[in-house]
Amino acid sequence: MGADNFMFARPGRGRWRIVEKGDVFEVRDPDRNIHGTYATRNAAQAACGHAQRRDDERARRIVRPCLCCGQPFRSEGIHNRLCSRCRTSEEGLLPHAIAPRSGRPR
Repeated sequence: MGADNFMFARPGRGRWRIVEKGDVFEVRDPDRNIHGTYATRNAAQAACGHAQRRDDERARRIVRPCLCCGQPFRSEGIHNRLCSRCRTSEEGLLPHAIAPRSGRPR
């Protein structure tokens, strides 16, 4: 495996946390800044989970080359490999052009 065979940092490395301060719960970002205080742990967990999912989605959005035309575009995640122009065109790649069948029955 070459030096260019690497994996991106997995989303979720920076974790949001809940800190209990007396009778309230603080939601803190990965830099330890307070983003809200809540009276119940359930409310704090819901806010913490929402913020973590939002950060994970942002981390997955990177610039990738289109598999059809090769132009770089802002991808929504690993599942999004064609730019919007190629995805909507009728001349886009056919599924068998991307992954030809091996001839074996499935």
